[in-house]
Amino acid sequence: MQDVLNQLVRSLSLRGLEWLRQRIMDLPAPCPADHPDIGALAFAGRVAPILSGYYGRISPLEVIVLRRLSSELVQGAALRVLEGERDQVTLDLVLAGRMVTPADPLWQLACEAIADDSTLPLATRLSLSDEADLWVIAERAVTMPTHHIDADYITATTQLLMQMYQHGASRPRLSHPSAFNTIFANLQRMATWAVRNKCTRSIARAAFCLRLVDPEHDLDEYVAELIQIQRPDGSFPARLGFSTVDQDFGTGVVPTLLVAMALHSATCRRWKGPALRSAPDNPMRGVAKHCADMAAKILADNTPTLSEAALMTRATGRDWIGPISANHSSLTQRQSQELAGLCFRDPISARHIRTHLRLPDIIPGRGRCRVEGDWLRGKPVTIGDPEPKALLALWNRAAMMGDQAAFMRCARIALHFQPQRTTPQIRAMARQIATTALLLCDKATRDQIMQSLEQITLLAQLFEPRQQLEAAA
Repeated sequence: MQDVLNQLVRSLSLRGLEWLRQRIMDLPAPCPADHPDIGALAFAGRVAPILSGYYGRISPLEVIVLRRLSSELVQGAALRVLEGERDQVTLDLVLAGRMVTPADPLWQLACEAIADDSTLPLATRLSLSDEADLWVIAERAVTMPTHHIDADYITATTQLLMQMYQHGASRPRLSHPSAFNTIFANLQRMATWAVRNKCTRSIARAAFCLRLVDPEHDLDEYVAELIQIQRPDGSFPARLGFSTVDQDFGTGVVPTLLVAMALHSATCRRWKGPALRSAPDNPMRGVAKHCADMAAKILADNTPTLSEAALMTRATGRDWIGPISANHSSLTQRQSQELAGLCFRDPISARHIRTHLRLPDIIPGRGRCRVEGDWLRGKPVTIGDPEPKALLALWNRAAMMGDQAAFMRCARIALHFQPQRTTPQIRAMARQIATTALLLCDKATRDQIMQSLEQITLLAQLFEPRQQLEAAA
């Protein structure tokens, strides 16, 4: 792109961002959840980190959005998602949470629920998951022949491509190099349709994706179509054509942001910032940490029991056994068996128990109890292959019926087998238990919070085993 045109494009892009700044600053701070423009603000929150990536530093739009988009808004949307709501505004608020509150376990649980929901668009799920199965489906979708092109098809396909490329931060590994040629040819046909039908959004999306596939591709033709329709107020309309009418925030936010993305890719050319993380961190362990913090406050003025100390050690990784070991220098067989069940396959809590406590030579029991006892004493044990189909069926049935007691019994049995991918119903039930524990632990009694802590640490061992092994190393 020539220098003169490059400067013009930058100037017009900044005018568009200034229009967005003024409209966002007109919103109340923080913006209430029932405000008519909350959806527009949430969409701006999704796009702002992308502009920051091309800037190589935090964009002005991201700073402005953070002044209006509060963590309470995101948490409320996350809770609605976990309760089953899937409207677009709620989803956009959760997706914008990556910028607002990325460490919040409630938000992370909602992200997992969205990624696990097969009824949602593939692009939405892929933005929150790195599952290999989703990538296979995504590649198949973007390389299919384009028999019929319309605005909805362009939206779905380009959003999927943007997620596969992480908006420019990385290049996907496809099954064959020829797939890139197919994708590029499809995009060119989409761009031709978009120009012919004067659809601003489709032109911006197709141009942005063309630059993703080919960083050296000339976008002058599409940029010229876009910059000539900017209105005097700085916004961009939904269709090509001249007009001097000012647009309100809800009407102009999507085409203006999409054009801003296309213009940024045309002028900045390449992604300069860190990649946007797709998969959330470890929500179960985040919930366990929050419950453990609440339990620590309750135990601050009380000596924990041996079981409570083992649970706290398992949840936090810190030694709670040592300070009370003098009171339990020699364990009974019943105490040993109880600790064995609490600490099974958690190397950190088991190490502290072995260090500070004297275990009996013989631990009674058979089957699972004997395996747990041997493991606590450091004897070699065998962890079975992926759980039997019968166990998975019982576990899934308990999840579908909402039987929490049966669900946790199956979870404990599942810990004796190698982890494998579970069913959506099982994962949904686990998230429900974690959400309830997170919401109620601030006002729970000592017994209630310890029960929640035992459940969540067990679920974390099952659903986030890699992090446990890294912590032990």
